[in-house]
Formats: sequence, structure tokens, C-alpha cells
Amino acid sequence: MRLTLLSTTGLSLILGAQFASSLVACGPTTHDEIAQRTVGQIDRVQYPDLYQMLRRNSAARDGGSVLPDWGYAILNDELSAVAHTSEFRQTYEGYVRDNFPPPYDQRDEQQVVFLEGTVDHQTSDGRWHPCFLAEAVYNDQTSETMVEPGVDVFTIWEQGQMWHWDEWYAPTRTVVSVYHLMGYPEVTGSMVVEGLQIIRAGMAAERGLSFLTYLLFVGLMPWTHDNYMSYSPGGIRDDAAFSADEDQATWDRIQGRAVASPSAHSAPQAEKSVIYQIGRELLRSGKIRVPVRYLDDGSAIIGIPEVSADLGENLLLPRSR
Repeated sequence: MRLTLLSTTGLSLILGAQFASSLVACGPTTHDEIAQRTVGQIDRVQYPDLYQMLRRNSAARDGGSVLPDWGYAILNDELSAVAHTSEFRQTYEGYVRDNFPPPYDQRDEQQVVFLEGTVDHQTSDGRWHPCFLAEAVYNDQTSETMVEPGVDVFTIWEQGQMWHWDEWYAPTRTVVSVYHLMGYPEVTGSMVVEGLQIIRAGMAAERGLSFLTYLLFVGLMPWTHDNYMSYSPGGIRDDAAFSADEDQATWDRIQGRAVASPSAHSAPQAEKSVIYQIGRELLRSGKIRVPVRYLDDGSAIIGIPEVSADLGENLLLPRSR
């Protein structure tokens, strides 16, 4: 795989303008960054098994960290809104506890870690929106739709997300079963996979467009740029610390220990995201391909995006064909 820097043509400028007015939810790249950092915040003395499990199964962690937004990607807001609720988390925890009890084999570990990734997503959204996001909007005199993609771009260029290109693991049968238990029998594995493919394609475009937008965002949002990592409550480090606490609570519950149930928070209004719109357009036009392979238990491996040659003149992206 190689990176190719290519000319800023009309298409890239148009997509860049769309991208600069994209999200009102914590961006997918930011969610991925928080989930990665959460591992280092786990109490290794009290939760050594959980810590090692999270380290061993990064593909499941990364896949879970974006799962709650899969419905937004396929234009079904209700399915994503449900995935941001405490009821969804409780149902998912109960399903994993009942169907994948310890001792864990490799497949069981992936099930647990994917669940923990979804917990990281819920936790970070619950702190990000009312805390950091509000402060960023006030201090930079900007809008939510600028802050969210701006932080994604900052993590791409400053935290190493540009080079984070790993496969995702998704236990689609488990996800479908949880939705069915919650009264959504229409959900299928192919729908979940499509949503994750779109998110993956959108994140690829986000990386490719970031070379056009990084300096723009730094100039427009200096407070956001200087505080997105360190601000408390709601910055990335703070979100990771609280996500670790919630991961540990989830671990206790699936081990059968008595721990308080998770608190609820409202789902973000991510239906306005242009990242997923761009992902849909690029995926369905064949400009970006996100390969998928299925395991014998029905789980899916969401592969690394492949960029078509004719898109190469517009984006900075890994090219495999």
C-alpha cells in the first residue's frame, strides 16, 4: 500500500467544502482515537484480563467504536438513535453475558471487545456534546458543524490517525440479535455491514481531504485546536478516562458482578453528517471499495478501503489498485 499526494482538482475542492460543514456528533475518527486511548486507561491491576483482551483485539475495538452510527450511514436514524441508549447497552451486555460466558476463546474475546467499543462510543458522546463541544463553539465563535470535523482532522494529522489503517471486526449476528431483542426484526446482517462500509469509506475520504482542510480548521478554531486533547470535561483524554471506567463496569456486569446500570444520554443529531453522505456516494460509485469477508460464525471483517485510480487525482489516500 502506498500514499500518493495528488492535485487539488475541482472534485476535491467541492468535497472539501462539504466536509467542512459536516457533523453534529463526535466524528468517527475521534471515536476511534478515544477507543484506542481508552485501553491505556484501564486499571491493569484490578482488570488485567480486560486490559490484555482489549490490546489483543484492536480490530473488534475499532469496529465497535463506530457501530452506534451505522444506522445514520444507511439513512435510518432510528436504528442509530437506539444504539446510543442505555437500553441498547443493557440488552447487549446481557446478550454477551448469556451467550459468551468465560472462559473466553478468541471469538468470545472479539465479542466482548466489540461490545466495549460501543460502550466507548456511547460514553464519549455523552461527555463530548454537553461539555467540550459547547465550550469550543463559544470560545471560537463557531458552530458544532465546524468543530466536529475539525477535531477529526486534528487527530488525523496530529495523533497519527492518518496512518491507522487496520481491518475492523464486526459480530453481525450478535448485533442483529440485540436489535431483534429490542423489537427491531427488520435489522439484518447485510444492513449492518453496509452501514459499516459506508462509515469506513467516509473515514477514508475524511483522511484524503484533510490535507485541504487542516490549516483552515487551525485558523478558524484556535481554541478547539489547543484544547481538544486536554480539556476537561469532554476532551479526548477525559473521554478516554471515563470510557475506561465504563468499560470496567461493563466487564463487571458481564462477569455477573453487581454494578449499577449505565445511565442514559440522548443520541446525537448525526443525521446531518456529510461524512457518511460522501462515503455513500464514493462507495456506490465504485470510487472507493471496502472489501468484506465473512467468518464461519457469521461475523464480518471490514477491510481496508481501496481507492480507484481515477479518484487518485483528488485525494491523499492509500491506493491499492
